Amino acid sequence: MTDYKKLSICIVDNGLFTHMAEAMTEYFGVVYYYVPWEFTFPRMSRMLLGDGIPGVSRIDSFWPYLGEIDLFVFPDVNFAPLQLHLRSLDKRIWGSGGGEQLELDRAASKRHLKSLGIDIGPYTVVTGITALRKHLGKHPDQYVKISRYRGDMESFHAVSLPLIEPLLDELEYRFGARKETVEFICEDAISDAVEIGFDGWTIDGQFTENCTRGVEVKDLAFIMRSGSYADMPKQLRDINTKLAPTFERFGYRGFFSSEARITRDGKAYVIDPCCRLPSPPSQLYWSMIKNWADILWEGADGAIVEPDLAAPWGALAILTSDHATKNWQPIAFPKELRDSIRITNLSMLDGRYYFVPQDGYEMAEIGAVVGLGDTMEDAIKAVGEVADKVEGYAIHTNLSALDEAQSELDKLKEFGIEL
Repeated sequence: MTDYKKLSICIVDNGLFTHMAEAMTEYFGVVYYYVPWEFTFPRMSRMLLGDGIPGVSRIDSFWPYLGEIDLFVFPDVNFAPLQLHLRSLDKRIWGSGGGEQLELDRAASKRHLKSLGIDIGPYTVVTGITALRKHLGKHPDQYVKISRYRGDMESFHAVSLPLIEPLLDELEYRFGARKETVEFICEDAISDAVEIGFDGWTIDGQFTENCTRGVEVKDLAFIMRSGSYADMPKQLRDINTKLAPTFERFGYRGFFSSEARITRDGKAYVIDPCCRLPSPPSQLYWSMIKNWADILWEGADGAIVEPDLAAPWGALAILTSDHATKNWQPIAFPKELRDSIRITNLSMLDGRYYFVPQDGYEMAEIGAVVGLGDTMEDAIKAVGEVADKVEGYAIHTNLSALDEAQSELDKLKEFGIEL
C-alpha cells in the first residue's frame, strides 16, 4: 500500500476550492496550494487565498517545488496547456486537460454533444448586443449565456425583453467597443422538467461501479445520493457512455458533472457539461467519500479506483452573505463542526476563518453546510443541526431550499425515475 503521508500534492486552483486543499491534509504529508496572482498590480486578496490553513502550504509558485511534488491536482478549468506540459515532464496529473473545452466553448460543445446523439435543447447563437436585444424581443423565456468570460457575465434568465433591459444596458456598457462582437448562446426554457446530474469523475472515459448523483437548487442547496452506477437513472448513464470516447481521446482524468433536464417523457437534455470540481456539490465530496488519496493518486496514473462511500445520502445548504461580495467575511462556528462546514475563498488568520472577496467577480456564496445520513431526511436534519451554529455578519443558510430539492425529487418520481 502507498504511504501517502510520505507524498506531496499540489492543488492548482483559481481560489474557489480552498476546501479541497483543507480536506487533502487528512491524506497527504505535504499539501501545496497555488493560485495564479501575477498581475501588473498584484492584490493581497488574491495572494492570501489558502493562507493560514493548518497543514496547507500556500505557495507563490510551484516551479521551485517541481521536483518535490508527487501529484498535481487541477480542480478548475483554464489550465489545459499547463496540465499537458506537466504530463510531458512525467508528472502525475489529475485534471480535465483539453476536455475543459466541453465547458468553456458552449456553442462548439453543443454541436459536439449533438453529433454524439446526446439531446440538447433548442438554442440560437447571436453575435452582438443589438442582435441579442432583437432576439429577446421576439423570443421570451430564454436563458442567455456566453463562453469562457464568466467574469464579464454570468448566465441569466430573460423572461422578457422589457424586464431584462436594465441588465442589457449594463452589459452594453461593460463590453465597450466589443459589444457587437460578443457571442451569446440563447437557450429555450425546458419546462416541466427536473434538473439532475451525475457527479463524480472519469479516467480516460471509464467510470466507477459506484458513484454519486444529485439534484441542485441553483446556488442554494443540493441533495446527493450515493450507490451503484447501474442503479443511476439510465439517462445519466447514457450521456456518460456517449461522452466516454471523447474523454478517452482527451486523456481526461478528473472531475466531471453532467447537468441534464429530464422531462416527463423521459428525455434528458444536457444543459452544461461541468469539466471541473462542481460547486455545489463538491463540498459534500470530502465527507461522502473516504479514500481520496487512492482515487487521485491512481487516477492520475490512469487507473480507476472505486469510492469508499460513507453514507447513502448527503445534503448541503449554501451559506450566503451579500456583505461578502465586496468585504472580508469572518465566519465562526464550534471547532467540532469543522468537517461539516466548507468555506470558499478561504484565508485564515490567528485561527479565524475568512471568506476573501475577489476583484473581477462578486460572490455571495461563501461556503456550505453539509450533512450525511442513512436517509435523505437524516442528511437534511444533519445540515439543520449545524446551520444554526454558524455565526457571522449577514450570513444566511438557505435551509428552505432543501425543501425545494425534495420537491424536485418527488417530481422525478412522478416521471418514473429514481435518483
